[in-house]
Amino acid sequence: TVIVTDAQGCSITSQDIPVTSFVGTDAPDWSYGLSLQPNPTSGQVAVVLPGSVVNAETRVVVFDATGRRVLERNSTREERIEMDLSGNAAGLYSVLIQIDGKSVAKKLVINR
Repeated sequence: TVIVTDAQGCSITSQDIPVTSFVGTDAPDWSYGLSLQPNPTSGQVAVVLPGSVVNAETRVVVFDATGRRVLERNSTREERIEMDLSGNAAGLYSVLIQIDGKSVAKKLVINR
């Protein structure tokens, strides 16, 4: 229960609100061994995958700050997925990595 009182002494009391579900934000186990190298970068960057997912189908999509897709790569059986973003403007990018139906987003900085 929450009671809110204003400067004039008027108050209102909330009713109890039952919470029936929670939204999880658990990251897949493989995301803890995932990295972007180097970050920040001047253009050349690699997605380095943990050994547990090297043989899995992997999709990497890079988005700029406006949400525009600037690069997409599909790979299988690679530990490092190399990407050349040197033709893109300096700024903050989102890198979406999808493996076996699970996704993780990482931030990437391109600087000059």
